[in-house]
Amino acid sequence: MIIRIVLIMSSELEPQTVDAPTPVKLVSLLALLVGIFSILGGILLITAAIGNVAGAGLSHLALILYGIFYLIIGFIALAVYKGLKRGEPWARILFTIVLVIAIIGDIGQIIAGGSVSSAWWGIAIDVIALVVLYGPESSRKHFSR
Repeated sequence: MIIRIVLIMSSELEPQTVDAPTPVKLVSLLALLVGIFSILGGILLITAAIGNVAGAGLSHLALILYGIFYLIIGFIALAVYKGLKRGEPWARILFTIVLVIAIIGDIGQIIAGGSVSSAWWGIAIDVIALVVLYGPESSRKHFSR
C-alpha cells in the first residue's frame, strides 16, 4: 500500500511530456541541427582565434566575438528545439521570427546576385517549416495550451 502511494506521488511530480505531432518533430529537428552546427561553428571560431589562425582577414578579437555569437545562437536554438517538442508557444514564435529573418536574408542574397540556388532552397525550407508550424490542425493543437 505504501509503495503504491509513493509511486502515485512520484508520478505526479514528474513533468508531463507532450508527444509532438510528426510535422512538429521534423521542424524541431531543424532547430536541433541549427543548434548543433552553430555551437560547433562557435567552438571552431574561438579555437581558431586562440590558435592564432587568421580567418578571412578577421582579427582574433573578431573571431572570438563571432564564436561567442554562434555559441549563443546555438544554445538558443537548442532551447527552441526543446520548446517546440513540448508545445511551448514562445518557441514557435521565436522560431517563426528566425525563419522570417532567414527568408529576408535569402531574398537579399538573390537581389545581391549571390548564390541564387542555395537562397531558393533556403526560402523553400523556411516556408515549408512555417507552413508545418501553423498549417496542420495537429500542429495548432500542439501549441494551443
